[in-house]
Amino acid sequence: MRNKIGKTLAGMGLGHVPQELPHYQHEPVRLYKRGTQIGDLIETVLSPGEKKDKILIERFSDEAPDYASIIEQIRDLVTD
Repeated sequence: MRNKIGKTLAGMGLGHVPQELPHYQHEPVRLYKRGTQIGDLIETVLSPGEKKDKILIERFSDEAPDYASIIEQIRDLVTD
């Protein structure tokens, strides 16, 4: 049933967080419109990887240059 709801939402151009809908109907769920700026941001954050990290660094490095450095430090720690 939850899978069907997720597919129906996707058919309407909507995404949701958490990516797996909860069992209990009163659990919070965030809906967002795919293809919008906020929708793209949410999907970029939820899809880890170097390419997505670069997108986030480019997008937010002017506002918070320390975050780019933190991401690079984390990547160095993980890849060692």
